[in-house]
Amino acid sequence: MKRTLSIILCLVMVLSLVAVSAYAAPKADEIGKVASGYTPEGTGIASLAEATDPAGKYYLTKDITVSATVEVAFTGTIDGNGKTITVSAPVFTDFSGTLKNAVIAGAVDTTGEAKTTHTGTVGRTSVSGATFENVKNTATVKGWVLDDKNMEKGDISSRIGTGGFIGHATGALTFKDCANTAAVNGYAVGGFVGYAVGAEATLYFENCLNSGKITDEGAVKVGNNGSLGGIVGISDNGVSFTFKNVHNTGDVLGTNGKDAKKSQCPAGGIIGYGYIGKGKFETSAVFENVSNTGKVTGTNQVGGIGGYMCQITTCTNVVNKGDVESFVNYAGGLFSRIGQDQPDTANTTLVIATLKNCENYGNVKSGQQYGGGMIGYCPYGATAENCVNYGDIDSTVATSNGNVGGIYGTIWYNTVAKNCFNYGDLATSESHNNSAGGIAGRAGHKGGVHVIENCGNYGDIVAGSKGGSVGAGGILGYIWGGGNGSSSIYNCFNVGKLTVKQAAGCVAGIVPYFNCGTLFNIQGCYNAGEIVVPEGHTGVNYQLWYNNNATMNLEGIKGNFYLAGDGKNAYGYKGTDGAINVAGDTFTAEELKNGALAYKLNEAIGKEVYKQTLGTDANPSFEGKSVLKNADGTYANPAPVTPSEPTGDVTVVIFAIMVLTVGSAVVIGKKISVR
Repeated sequence: MKRTLSIILCLVMVLSLVAVSAYAAPKADEIGKVASGYTPEGTGIASLAEATDPAGKYYLTKDITVSATVEVAFTGTIDGNGKTITVSAPVFTDFSGTLKNAVIAGAVDTTGEAKTTHTGTVGRTSVSGATFENVKNTATVKGWVLDDKNMEKGDISSRIGTGGFIGHATGALTFKDCANTAAVNGYAVGGFVGYAVGAEATLYFENCLNSGKITDEGAVKVGNNGSLGGIVGISDNGVSFTFKNVHNTGDVLGTNGKDAKKSQCPAGGIIGYGYIGKGKFETSAVFENVSNTGKVTGTNQVGGIGGYMCQITTCTNVVNKGDVESFVNYAGGLFSRIGQDQPDTANTTLVIATLKNCENYGNVKSGQQYGGGMIGYCPYGATAENCVNYGDIDSTVATSNGNVGGIYGTIWYNTVAKNCFNYGDLATSESHNNSAGGIAGRAGHKGGVHVIENCGNYGDIVAGSKGGSVGAGGILGYIWGGGNGSSSIYNCFNVGKLTVKQAAGCVAGIVPYFNCGTLFNIQGCYNAGEIVVPEGHTGVNYQLWYNNNATMNLEGIKGNFYLAGDGKNAYGYKGTDGAINVAGDTFTAEELKNGALAYKLNEAIGKEVYKQTLGTDANPSFEGKSVLKNADGTYANPAPVTPSEPTGDVTVVIFAIMVLTVGSAVVIGKKISVR
């Protein structure tokens, strides 16, 4: 029977590997090939001149060369049959057909043409939509880097699109099992598509890879802003798009014109800019099993996955490992910004971003406003679950609104973070009123419902804030729960070092300042992080929290603990006689390690929330082993249970394992990882 169990365990491992491998990036070397014995359909051709019917069905009988663009709108099918198409110009003026099983080689450079035009290896444009299957582009592409708006020359009154496959699209595009491995340079520029516009231009990518370098070198702004993305440069005015098992490994470098007036160029590892009309939410952006490892830079709104998204955005199993830098405004490990600014009276209930099982490893640097491990700035509501930031977030050169957070830099309404953690170091500048928090730098804007639950901060946080209501917090830097809103922080902890550099700045283990005259819930939280203030400090300095409101209801604040020994107060609020200190529950450094704190927290909460593997875990968290209290007052993990000898037929067990594992990702630890 033991041998049978070993077989079952091996089966579980094998099936798990099969499930996880479904999310692996496609291998570029295999794309464009066909299997031995493959039989194509249609009419065999040895050159495009033989494709006399633009709606016909053809396959290549040999490698071909294209040196001049075919001035037709092609809507048929070309099966490359594993052959190579070598290009020195876009193949078609308009490609709205199907291309499959082909490798594109050579180089396309349209910068010397007499008039501005969109550029791509297969089509300058795609008017009514196109499908690409098993196609690899290895041809470098250089398109116009001049915005054509308000110019007399040319016949395009919008951004010039340059893409590895298609320059400009107004129809639905589908890419499956495709790759771009070549450098692409342009104004609205992407590894696959430069510029897609209109409600009919739905974009769908599955099992796709970009490893080419994407740049805007030489770009000159006239009217519109440019944009760069590893897959798509810009989607505009109503485009919905889906990225499923899509990966970028190439650098995306919006390096032209660090002066914001010259470029203001969004950039993203996958897509640079997803725009829709203000106040419209009919379109969506879906990212599933997506990753970026390339460096991403730009002058404005730069993210490891997306630069600036206006659509309702949903992300599942998304990972960024590339460093992100915005020379001017907004930067995020995943997204710099989701949602357009709205009036205070606008939609305050909309959740525009939903993130699940997401990770950021890249360092994030913002030259001006807002930086976040997941999202730099969101003026609507957002939900993050099982998300982790490992990268450092830096806005130390910002002169205004340089709020930074491990998950959110700044978010306005309906903030939700559950099972989220920050391991990166966070820092803001000393030149303005900036806040920094392990989960969010600033949350709340005249109301909304804010819930932070089962979250923790391990990173060191430094706020250079000058103001008396902003600063460094282990969970939140500042939260506004006033108006018709409410705020709750449940079961959260900080073990990172917290520093405020200005004399008037605020600092506290959970949240140094919140603006709330109604019930505010802080329950089951603890701070074990060191708090550092400058000499002559006059600002807020508490172990847990502070609120500047004389009418505050304290009933929702209970069961919180802080490390004893430094003489600092637990928390406080502004009563009729000024600040009133409220006694808090303390723990010692030994109790942090030996299980006593975990046990006391669970006792205060009324259920098991915190766990700790004693002798291994330095502090209580939400993983590890249960903690029990012995009769002698010491604490221990439950004794291991010796499994009984299994009996009976194991066929049903094997079948159950197969059903549970095949076709689904295997959860390892607290989240699903895309590597």
